[in-house]
Amino acid sequence: MSQTQKRIIIQAYVTDIPGTPEERPFQLGNEFCKQMLERPIKAQVQLPAYDNIHLLPKFDSQKGKAWFIYDLDVTGRMTREELSKIPHEVYLASCRRDGDNVFWTFTPREIWSKQAKNYASMYTWGGGPEQERLAKLKGED
Repeated sequence: MSQTQKRIIIQAYVTDIPGTPEERPFQLGNEFCKQMLERPIKAQVQLPAYDNIHLLPKFDSQKGKAWFIYDLDVTGRMTREELSKIPHEVYLASCRRDGDNVFWTFTPREIWSKQAKNYASMYTWGGGPEQERLAKLKGED
């Protein structure tokens, strides 16, 4: 388990996220990573690490809020116990538009952490199919 591994859980209004509904999870995750981590999201399964984007219900809806879950710096599988020990950060995303420009604010929401961590625990760290691809890259298949 590396120091940079964490699970990010973000709530946002889906219509605030630019792009097509299918692009929303990537767009929001990339904005978060650029702003908060000063790097783009690493969405392709690669060595030594990648960022996994979980596709949750409502990400492609026409209105309302949705939750987005991102696993950062995935280097391999984790047990549920290991996953429970890594940081889980919860944010409310809001945006301000100025013409074609969108400016994001990611506000930490500690009060939501326990509930969000419990909900997110049903999702496999790094994603199931993605973990299989990573194992092949590592020669573990």
